[in-house]
Amino acid sequence: MSQWTRFPVNFVHGLSLLFRSTYLIVRTPRLFLVCLIPWIIAGALSWYCIQWASAFSVSALSWVLTLLGMSLTGIVATVLQAILGLLSWVVAALLMTWIVAILMIPLADFLSELAERYTDPPLRASSGVNGSFFSRAQWRRMKIDFWKTLFAVLVSVVGLILVHVPVLGVLGPVVLALSLSFQFVSYPQTRREQGIFSSLRFFRQHFGLCLGFGVSLVVAFSIPFLSAFVFPPAVVGGTWLFAVAEAEESQASGR
Repeated sequence: MSQWTRFPVNFVHGLSLLFRSTYLIVRTPRLFLVCLIPWIIAGALSWYCIQWASAFSVSALSWVLTLLGMSLTGIVATVLQAILGLLSWVVAALLMTWIVAILMIPLADFLSELAERYTDPPLRASSGVNGSFFSRAQWRRMKIDFWKTLFAVLVSVVGLILVHVPVLGVLGPVVLALSLSFQFVSYPQTRREQGIFSSLRFFRQHFGLCLGFGVSLVVAFSIPFLSAFVFPPAVVGGTWLFAVAEAEESQASGR
C-alpha cells in the first residue's frame, strides 16, 4: 500500500503524537523530571514578570492620568488598566515560551535520547550516538545540527512570507507545519548523522506522519501559555515519529 493511500491514517497518527508524547512524559518519571526543570523556571520567572509588569503599568498609568488631571477611578482609567493587564499576560506568555525554548536547548538532545527507550515501538540504538564531546563524530553532528537549524529557519521564514501572499497564502501554514516537524524530528536523525538531504528523503517517504505532527505543533504553539509547555512533548513526539517510521521501514524490508 502506497504512502498516499495511507495518507489519512498516517496524518491522524502524526496528529496524535503530541498528545501521546505528553501522556508518555507524565507517566514516565525520568522524562517528567527532565521536563519539569524548564517548566518550573519558566513559570516562576513569568509569574515574577507578570507581577512586575502589572505594578509598573498601574504606576505609569496613575502618573499619566494624574498629570492630565483625570480621575483614577473613571471609566477611561478602568478600561486602560484592563488593556494593560491583558498586555502584561500576553507578554508573560511569550516570555515563558521563549524561556522554555532557551532552557531546552541543552536538554533537548538528552531528552530525545532518553525518550528512545520509551517510545512504542522503542527506537533501535545507533552505534554512532555515543561519543565524547571532542570526538570527530560529535563535531560532525554539531555541524549537521547547525546546517539543519539554519535550513529550518529559512523554511519558516518562507512560510511566514507565504501566509501574506494572495492565493499562495494557504501554503504558508503547511510550510510552517513541515518546518516545525523537521526541527523536532531532527534530534534522533542528527545523532545518527543524517543530514538535510536524508531528512528531506525521510519527509518524502513519511509525508503524512510529518505533516500531521507539524499541524499539531502549529496549533499548540499558537496558544498562549500552553505553548510554553509544548516544547518538551514536541521533542519526545519527534523522536517517537522517527521510531514509528523506522519500524515501518524495517517491516517493509523484512528485517
